[in-house]
Amino acid sequence: MAFRSITLDPEISEYIYGGYSSELDLDDIIEITAPSTLEPDQTADMVIRVPVPANATGTYNGYIDMNIDGSENNGYEPQLELYLTVLQQPTDPYVKTFSTKNEDPITIEISSYEYGSNSWLRTPPKDESPSFELSLKYNSRPVDMTLVKTTQTGNVVS
Repeated sequence: MAFRSITLDPEISEYIYGGYSSELDLDDIIEITAPSTLEPDQTADMVIRVPVPANATGTYNGYIDMNIDGSENNGYEPQLELYLTVLQQPTDPYVKTFSTKNEDPITIEISSYEYGSNSWLRTPPKDESPSFELSLKYNSRPVDMTLVKTTQTGNVVS
């Protein structure tokens, strides 16, 4: 059996489920750079660039139809799934007011969650680790705080 070259013409398509579409309309701005032909045993890169608008927030569910050798996608043709979630950094600080009658030191524990079950698969170009700026006041006066420990945990997905 002789191997032959194939042609590629990748194209973005959005999933639409029963009239429901993505919150973000990215179809016209997602850029794909890929070779138009692949020779047998050739490896090539495909670059997918998503220039997300500055104030965008929401989800995009779609796929890249590879259009190999001009074949129409009937559900069995190769495609790459795209599930994108865009979150915005909160602009207002989170404030929690509480009272205690105990004069002993108190412990405040703060945690964050990296969004998405597959967020470990790719690191975004702007890799930002969660960070917190903390302050504590007593009767409107700042209180000195001492960081006791920082812990990072993770899960193993099987």
